[in-house]
Amino acid sequence: MGPLTVVHVVNQFYGGVGGEAQADMPLEIRDGAVGPGREIARRLGGAGTIVATVVFGDNWAHASPGAVDEVVAALRGLGPDALVLGPAFGSGRYGITCARIAVAARTALKLRAVVTAMHPENPGVDICRRQAIVVRTTETATGMREAIDWMVTLLLRAANGEPLGEANLAGYISRGLKRNIAHHESGAERAIGMLRAKMTGHPFTTEIALPRFVSVAPAPPVRDVRTATLAMVTTGGVVPRGNPDRIESRFATKWGRYRIQGLDSAVADDWEDVHGGFDNHFMNEDPNRVLPLDVLRELEGKEFGTLAPDVISTVGNMMAMDRAEQFGRDIAAVLLSSQIDGVIFAVT
Repeated sequence: MGPLTVVHVVNQFYGGVGGEAQADMPLEIRDGAVGPGREIARRLGGAGTIVATVVFGDNWAHASPGAVDEVVAALRGLGPDALVLGPAFGSGRYGITCARIAVAARTALKLRAVVTAMHPENPGVDICRRQAIVVRTTETATGMREAIDWMVTLLLRAANGEPLGEANLAGYISRGLKRNIAHHESGAERAIGMLRAKMTGHPFTTEIALPRFVSVAPAPPVRDVRTATLAMVTTGGVVPRGNPDRIESRFATKWGRYRIQGLDSAVADDWEDVHGGFDNHFMNEDPNRVLPLDVLRELEGKEFGTLAPDVISTVGNMMAMDRAEQFGRDIAAVLLSSQIDGVIFAVT
């Protein structure tokens, strides 16, 4: 087979257009390699050529109902052998977009390889890991060099029909596919060996990593909403102006509890939004868009009893699952000790 014809898919940031202010930009097709694609092209050398780069805004990809179909139609017109998307690292919006395009392109087009790259906790991983090769990355672009190394290596392996290698050794996230391989030890011997290692505190690697599902029993319904005290909780990052607790815009390590008693509205002079990962200009213009205090005051005493005197706020952007669970337990304990009957979860 000859050199690969590759198309690269990136968002407006990695396309060099700009940040959140340009997140609404529609689809553009550019000749050759752009942004991180230049390094991908360099690593490909004579084995392949990036003939075009598909660039679009993160908001456009999510807000336009036909965005994925439009991208796939553009790819069909370009006729690539292989598709590279990202890297998306820990960015959930970008990761989901890459994943959706990867799945749609794999289904609609005859491609020799589809490769993307994400942090394991990116929600895009589970969408596409069976249809595409998902290179394991760091949470941020600090791991760009290693991500591109593995993307090119695995792209060429897949395109040439070569074995990818074991996921934990070959830089990609397990695809959940099971294959029989020959081993010098029987299954029983290997199982006993892992058990002994676990009992003695030595490292071991399971051969079948089971998915981790957290079962959360739904709370019982509020007996009488008309007399209930409801608390407002948000991961939208709305905090008193100045961010007194220094809650991070991503990878938040803390949450805050802020007084809203006596306030009829969340005004811009007193509140701000510190959430990263999207354009929060509109939230800062009117914090009620994330912290709907104005509407809740209108409903208070009519549709429900009273609003709790405090709001609890944090930032959910790129938060690790274990930390999110701990936040949930801690916040629930505070709410229970305050005799709250129910929670209004104000979302972004």
